[in-house]
Amino acid sequence: IKIDAIFLDNTVKEDETEIQLLNAEYSKSIYIGHENEAKFLIQASHATEVILELYSRVINEDGTESEFEKLGQTVVLADGGLTTVRMELPADEKNTYEYKAQIVHKDDISSYNNTRTFTQKVVDKAKILLVTGKAEDVELIKGMYGSNAEIDSYVISGNSNRVPVTLEELVNYDEFVVSNLDIRNIR
Repeated sequence: IKIDAIFLDNTVKEDETEIQLLNAEYSKSIYIGHENEAKFLIQASHATEVILELYSRVINEDGTESEFEKLGQTVVLADGGLTTVRMELPADEKNTYEYKAQIVHKDDISSYNNTRTFTQKVVDKAKILLVTGKAEDVELIKGMYGSNAEIDSYVISGNSNRVPVTLEELVNYDEFVVSNLDIRNIR
């Protein structure tokens, strides 16, 4: 059970400080080597400096977990309303990561709403289906994706016009690239 503070009425006195970490936006799954960040929404009762700390740990395939390690921190000027902060997340190793973000402020009257946790999976290479009418597109697309993708290519020309079309065939791909193609030639 997760419990969070609900703002019903302003019970914070003028000389008190209340800060809360309202939300964390992130991708649940990302490919190795892609840019990766989380966006955090902080609310403060008045303008003040807070520290946003970010921790991570690995969740192994057998369900065991490593200890949280601090990835970094940033000092944020919360403007007395809503403040958005972006922090980079690593995406250089295939793993499942649990992240914990927390805000720290010595005068905060309630720390119960200062932490958010979330899980993200960094997956191996993207599997790409390339269907093209020009053979030179294969090398061009391979160059665009680099080593971050496994590319299955189908060059449609002459009698060679069979491509995956069923759901069972297409479900194996993460992305589809169609290039320089007259679809009337596909069977």
